[in-house]
Amino acid sequence: MENTSHREVLTLALERAREAVKLDSENTDFSGAVSAYAETISMLQEVIDGVQAKREKSVDISISSTVSDVSVEEQVEASRTEDKMRLEAIRDTYKDRVEILKLIHRLGDEDLQKPETCKENVPSQGWLKSYL
Repeated sequence: MENTSHREVLTLALERAREAVKLDSENTDFSGAVSAYAETISMLQEVIDGVQAKREKSVDISISSTVSDVSVEEQVEASRTEDKMRLEAIRDTYKDRVEILKLIHRLGDEDLQKPETCKENVPSQGWLKSYL
């Protein structure tokens, strides 16, 4: 997703999450719910990786910063760490739900729907293959 910003990916992830929760709560399409959760998990992981990359990049930059910049950089770093932890908690919750649905409904990877909705919205689907 070289051309897609992390904010756009996060927005798409939240849209897929809403769809997954809806399918899950309606108790009608568990395979679709698992697929939507899996897409969400993969997109969230991409955003988490982007936050981590920004953290690592900011550490390199901070070495040359002045003392007055340190408190601002520390605040930014704390915010990124908090964002990353929040995203990881959401991702892990969805992972747990996927495993529960697969177990309860005896779903295997072959039972899961292949994504159709994101094809026109996202330049690449490498993120999906990493989870399914």
